[in-house]
Amino acid sequence: MDWSRLKGLGGPASLKTSDPLALAGPDSFYAVSKICGEAMGYLYARVHRSFEFVALRIGWCLYDCPTDLAGNECEAYLRSTFLSKRDFRGFLRGALRCDLAKHRGFLVAYAVSRNGLRMFDLEDTVEALGYDPVDDAEDYYSSAPLRPLPRTRSGPPLLVMAAASVVVAALWRRYR
Repeated sequence: MDWSRLKGLGGPASLKTSDPLALAGPDSFYAVSKICGEAMGYLYARVHRSFEFVALRIGWCLYDCPTDLAGNECEAYLRSTFLSKRDFRGFLRGALRCDLAKHRGFLVAYAVSRNGLRMFDLEDTVEALGYDPVDDAEDYYSSAPLRPLPRTRSGPPLLVMAAASVVVAALWRRYR
């Protein structure tokens, strides 16, 4: 992935879930598969009216402390998409409990912590899910500034969605 693409997207907290794919579309086959999952959710929620669907575009939540990623070639990306376990639980709880009537049964929402370097605007997500994230990856980096990263051809996809979590949420909402 060309990391300079991140800078061209408008700066911190500039991407909204309503932005067209032309602005921040998929940059890998993995990301395409996630957007296909969202489209299937749309089909079943809005067209077939089979169940309600919340597509959570889940950030990076594999580490308890984002400084574990320091020095990694993907550090800048991972710091911008860090999702703490506390914030992850809050977003999942919000996705399971939110009222989707206003959204006609279908919602796409970003689930990342309130990172100073995040590229995603969380305003619509916070309003829809009723959860405002509290953690920030930068709080862990008080004395470790972000280092410039070399250009690379590979890296994690820009848009990420945890399909299993979304399917579980959709089924739970349908049969609760």
